[in-house]
Amino acid sequence: MLFRSSGTALTALSVNSGAGAGTIAIADIGGAGAGVTGATAVGNAATATLTFTGTTYNANQQTYTAAAGQNIQVNGGAATTFTSSNDAIAFNTADMKLAAATNLAVNSAGGAISTKNIDGTSAQTVSLNASGGGTNTVVVGAIGTGTANGIHSVALTGSGGVTLNGNITTDNTAGNSVT
Repeated sequence: MLFRSSGTALTALSVNSGAGAGTIAIADIGGAGAGVTGATAVGNAATATLTFTGTTYNANQQTYTAAAGQNIQVNGGAATTFTSSNDAIAFNTADMKLAAATNLAVNSAGGAISTKNIDGTSAQTVSLNASGGGTNTVVVGAIGTGTANGIHSVALTGSGGVTLNGNITTDNTAGNSVT
């Protein structure tokens, strides 16, 4: 699925958020501007796999859900960014796996960011930034603990608080960092 408008954003987007156990693949949402002005809800706790195949997910409130395990796949093959305008961005129930060359940036402009565990495949970077707005919080599970050398650097920013619910492990190469 590709949700990119030529000028008019959707007011809301709901894909299999109520029930169903299928797989979902989404290429992009929005572009330079938000593709959805209201709530975006994709998947549910029974969704087998939720795969992001694009690199741009620009909407306001965003909730992405899949079955427990590494079932949120970020496979864009390039830097992949989730953006909101002071609205929450949540990755629920499932852990996230970043494909090769897929660095992750989540920028909520102050909305709460929450995710379970995040793992890479080959020295990916992770940036979760919830600053500049109302809530300014980040809640995240373990990062980089499932695949050796899967994560190179991690940046977590939330002036309202950052909660770590697991360890952070980076690769053992020059320039690795946690901030």
